Amino acid sequence: MRTRFMKAFGLVAGMLLLTTPIISAQTEISQPGTITVTATGTATAPAESAMVVITIGPDTSYLPMPVDDTETITEATAIASMVDVIDPTPVIDTLVAAGVPVESIEVVEQPFSGEWGPPYGPLPISLIINIDQPDVAHLSDLLRLSRDAAHENGWFINQFGVLYQMNDCRGLMQQARVDAMANATLTAEDQATAMGLTLGAPVASRDNSMFGTMGMPMAACANQPNLYQTSRVYMANIFDPTMPAEVTATVTVDITFAAE
Repeated sequence: MRTRFMKAFGLVAGMLLLTTPIISAQTEISQPGTITVTATGTATAPAESAMVVITIGPDTSYLPMPVDDTETITEATAIASMVDVIDPTPVIDTLVAAGVPVESIEVVEQPFSGEWGPPYGPLPISLIINIDQPDVAHLSDLLRLSRDAAHENGWFINQFGVLYQMNDCRGLMQQARVDAMANATLTAEDQATAMGLTLGAPVASRDNSMFGTMGMPMAACANQPNLYQTSRVYMANIFDPTMPAEVTATVTVDITFAAE
């Protein structure tokens, strides 16, 4: 019995000895790792067109606020009907006289009040204007002229916004991707140094910028923003006369590099 046990033990021990070099050889093979970084790239180009939004509303500083405690909430916050709206004709006439084609001006009646005026009428009016080859000096003149025309008629320019646009942003987006790739490489090199590794070639990438900001479409890359009616009012940024009339494309990418 003892002899049989010793033979079995010797067989198992011999098999272990034979497999040990193989296991050791496998653990000595270095498996390359990876480093993944996130980088952002930007590129700019002169705007081909601009969507200008001019919102005309009441000057809230001249309107009395209800103070009668006996007045009901319904009476105090009654919203004017769509018939009771501001007449934008004087502002439109001024813009046309300044060279803006009348066919490029669209009048949008706001279905609400409160954001560009008090919680009661009249309802504000927005003018949406499409301008080709926008010039900052010309836009500054339009701001001054529309403001003066509104004031002369007892109104107030509550918003003068501009969205610079390009018909096709594919080339600009590609420039931004090249910039993002260069930034990713620099970041990955620093990361590899910190980890004591040697950075290899990029092996995978993912574009995180296909859906624009907060899921909104990238409207600056289309001649006509693909949003419905009054939604376009909120797409225009506040006009800054110190900033050039340019479209900026920004992309964010995840890049994975080999490292060992």
